[in-house]
Amino acid sequence: MERGLLHFRKNVLFVMHSIDEALNLADKTFILSASPSKIIEVIEVKSKRSRAPDDPEPIEKKQKTMSILEEEVKKSISMEMKIKQPP
Repeated sequence: MERGLLHFRKNVLFVMHSIDEALNLADKTFILSASPSKIIEVIEVKSKRSRAPDDPEPIEKKQKTMSILEEEVKKSISMEMKIKQPP
């Protein structure tokens, strides 16, 4: 897939559930909120492809992404708990 991206030089939108894969293939990763979905963060990876597994930039961006998603999950769980509580 990466070779195709580099060869054709086109913009592509992927919907991914793997942070590692997103940070390896994308130059920009958009993080969406829980329902209703909206963009809450844009993570840019500026290092050139092919990105090595030990490249420090994607590793740093993964930690940031995980932190943002962890907070979003906590918000989502909190909202669910409020909805399910009896009046």
